[in-house]
Amino acid sequence: TSTSVRDQAYSTPAPLAYVASELAGVTGNTKMIESTAGNGMLAIGASTKNAVINELNPKRAAMLKAIGFDATIQNAATQTLAPAKSIQSVVINPPFGATKDDNGETIVYEIKPNYGTREVDHAIVFKTLETMKDDGKAVLIVGGVNETDEERRREDYRGKSKRTFYYNLYNDYNVTDHFIVDGKLYTKQGASYPVDVIVIDGRGKSARDLPAAQLPEIISSYEELKGKLNGKQGSVGAGVVSTNGVDSGAGQSGGSNGTGVDGSTNGQSNGNGTSVGQSSTSNKASVPVSGDAANGRTATSGGVSVQGKSESTGVSERGDGQSVSNASKGKRSSTPSDRGNGVGELGGTSVVAGERVGNGLNDRRGEEQETETQVAYTPHSGAASVGTLVPKAMRDAIDASRSKIEDQVGSIDQYVADNLGLDTQEVNKYFSAEQVDALALSIRNAEAGRGFIIGDQTGIGKGRVVAAMIKYAIVNDKTPIFVTEKPNLYADMIRDLDDIGMTKELALDTAKPKILITNGGESIPYTLLRTENGEVTETNLTLRAPKSGAALDKIMNGMRDDDSLGDYKVIFTTYSQLQTVKGKETERQKFVKHFGNSNYMIFDESHNAGGGGETQARTKGQRDAQKEGKSLVTGRAAFVRELVDLAFGTFFSSATYAKRPDVMDLYSSTNMKLAVNKISELGDAIKHGGVPMQQAVANMLTTDGQYIRRER
Repeated sequence: TSTSVRDQAYSTPAPLAYVASELAGVTGNTKMIESTAGNGMLAIGASTKNAVINELNPKRAAMLKAIGFDATIQNAATQTLAPAKSIQSVVINPPFGATKDDNGETIVYEIKPNYGTREVDHAIVFKTLETMKDDGKAVLIVGGVNETDEERRREDYRGKSKRTFYYNLYNDYNVTDHFIVDGKLYTKQGASYPVDVIVIDGRGKSARDLPAAQLPEIISSYEELKGKLNGKQGSVGAGVVSTNGVDSGAGQSGGSNGTGVDGSTNGQSNGNGTSVGQSSTSNKASVPVSGDAANGRTATSGGVSVQGKSESTGVSERGDGQSVSNASKGKRSSTPSDRGNGVGELGGTSVVAGERVGNGLNDRRGEEQETETQVAYTPHSGAASVGTLVPKAMRDAIDASRSKIEDQVGSIDQYVADNLGLDTQEVNKYFSAEQVDALALSIRNAEAGRGFIIGDQTGIGKGRVVAAMIKYAIVNDKTPIFVTEKPNLYADMIRDLDDIGMTKELALDTAKPKILITNGGESIPYTLLRTENGEVTETNLTLRAPKSGAALDKIMNGMRDDDSLGDYKVIFTTYSQLQTVKGKETERQKFVKHFGNSNYMIFDESHNAGGGGETQARTKGQRDAQKEGKSLVTGRAAFVRELVDLAFGTFFSSATYAKRPDVMDLYSSTNMKLAVNKISELGDAIKHGGVPMQQAVANMLTTDGQYIRRER
């Protein structure tokens, strides 16, 4: 409406409002505040008696009063709406942008000494957060960044207004999640600008990096948004996953009749982890996910719940004819001693039907459009090509590297097939020619116990190559450890593993995949695509850690003592999991270091591994340490470099692996054998136009340190 446009007051979409309310912990018994309530959508989970509701527009405030809220009409940017530290849940979506006074002058809101802002949403955020208890929760919906390019997004977050806002917010409040909701999900409300959603759990400095350093995930569908609810509803760890993957919401404590995300109201728990209700698809079997059994260990997923009765089958129904407990044994896979860790058996009955959907790749050799500087890539593999270009100056070197391998091992397709435990027809079915060539190079380096970097651009399929190297490690009796930026990226890797035929090996089609994630409390939804009766069907499943908190630490400690992962075959973790906590080594770090020793480390988005080079020498103490030849690498950066040095082999994947100079020394570790070991030596090792590279770079800099583009 014209009023919405004038006041920048667009209604929050109902799905986003519901997710925000859930993440803020709003219930009928929760004291909550919504300081710019509009039509009251963000109070969707609140009771009228426990809600502090404010709306500046009198007509909307009257409507809220008619509903039953005791709505006030105050300026939320300047006025106090509740006593300090009196509110448990804060949920707000204030209007964005600058506001003007009666004289037409832009208003500057004073937030704290030395911090003022013209952005009304920033002012409302800080004013409202004053009312939050020290252990309260908040979900803030504020103006986002309208860019999709990674570097441009970073630059927008580095802009003065956002940089100052987030610096103060992250410094004073514990931000646990920060994501962007695509503006297209807002369009029907009258606006299409993306919004930042910030989730806060109490006061205190955030462990999370500022958004310019750790870019927020972009949520582009309501299905992705729904994923934010995983692990937030009911008790963690229990429940029933139906054949279509919907969590029916059963709690671990028993006696509850929870409602799943899809609105189904079935799936009770009797308190010992056994399903006593039907799945949301009543004519299909449901599979227990977890839950403590009477003996203190987790109930296995080998039992099939049909109409509320549990039957233990113990045999996989995926056609492999093996006992669940004996299937897919490998190095470090003997059952750990009973330490009460509650892991139980993995795998079990498949909940997926139909044939795996193929990649549908058509050979596009010869369709490349060459330019003055880029020429067609000529694969050595016989698989279908995606039709790529390479820099003209690198063509001969790339070709020579593959020819050298062929001279040593023969056919590249056969070489890759032999090392992945496949035949050549399977290799050409699962991978493009470009991917097979990359695998030949990376496997050859892995055989020598060395590292490999894949820097392909988006669309060529780095993830598929990473999945193949996970398979390579397993085939060759090594434990693969996959490190990526965020837990939601686990789903992408599972998709690639499924696509290359690893589903049975890793039990991806069951409620208990053989992938151990170190992120306690996380629930990662993933989808398996199958063709059944000529139609593509989706099966939604969830990847979870076996426990969370101290219970998960106990499990990992027991695995270290036993030197065994039990039935698990792969470890998934994130860079944030590799950080110390309050300067102390964590159980996760000990666990990853133990199983990374002499095994295969894979670093996805490796530019996020943490910088440790000379560009980090900023303080006097650091400069003095540098002069004395001491290491400047600390924290996560130091730990990752230690993992690289301990590993049998390493694999780095990033289209921008070399964009940060202080990360480059990561690739000069003992198993990489690069040109130089210190970045400072590059000036002597490389010459550009007859002068050392350092001087050449200096010649291209302006006085303020910005690069000048040179046509050459």
